[in-house]
Amino acid sequence: MFVFRYINFDAKLQNLMDRVTMIGKTLLVLVLLLCIALEGEAQKAPNMVDSNGLKQGKWEKYDANGRLVYTGTFLNDLPVDTFNYYFDNGMKKAQLIYGSEEVSREALSKIFNRKGMLMSEGSYLRKKRHGYWRFYDEEGQMISEEYYDEGKKVGVWKVYYYDGTLNEETSYEEDKKSGPWKQYFTDGSLKLKGMYRNGLLEGESMYFHPNGKVMIHGSYIHNLKHGKWFFYDEEGVLVKEQEYRMGKPLEEPDDREE
Repeated sequence: MFVFRYINFDAKLQNLMDRVTMIGKTLLVLVLLLCIALEGEAQKAPNMVDSNGLKQGKWEKYDANGRLVYTGTFLNDLPVDTFNYYFDNGMKKAQLIYGSEEVSREALSKIFNRKGMLMSEGSYLRKKRHGYWRFYDEEGQMISEEYYDEGKKVGVWKVYYYDGTLNEETSYEEDKKSGPWKQYFTDGSLKLKGMYRNGLLEGESMYFHPNGKVMIHGSYIHNLKHGKWFFYDEEGVLVKEQEYRMGKPLEEPDDREE
């Protein structure tokens, strides 16, 4: 009887030990898996700063509603490689690709609308538009070309009709209109031509009828009509003269129409 109880107790003890061993093994496996997961998460965790408070590695920003605002990578608090920005509907708003030169901080940029259509592309230099920029409508047609020198307007800017034909050319220097100014009809013929200096119309300007005949001819001083202005019909016949003195008409116009 004693032997039976001893054997029965020994069997129960062995069973208990086996269960404890199995639980221990299971816990060990879970701990190992947790450590691996935490290590992997640490390797890819975004929004890290170093001991100096500088942003390092991958960053993600979310708004108050938990929607992704941007993703990107920092090196010593400076953006590097590719940054993507998003609308609240999840569509990409902009993409900036930074160069490796830390001094220039130049970035190639693409801007999109809420439907994902490309609206503009160009470069930034020290957070200002720089170099050649192109702008598009929602059909993908280029509607304008612009040039910048660290945020300042320079060069010849062009605007296009929706069919791609040239609409207007304007020259800029140091962020001001300066140089020839021209507009065109949809068939490409000249609509007007003038001259800007330091942002003001200066000198002779001419406006044309669609058939190419001169419609209006006169001069500006500091953006004001000055001197005699002449008006013609579509046949090129002079129909009116008007003299101006710094933008003010001197007398009633000479109306030559009968």
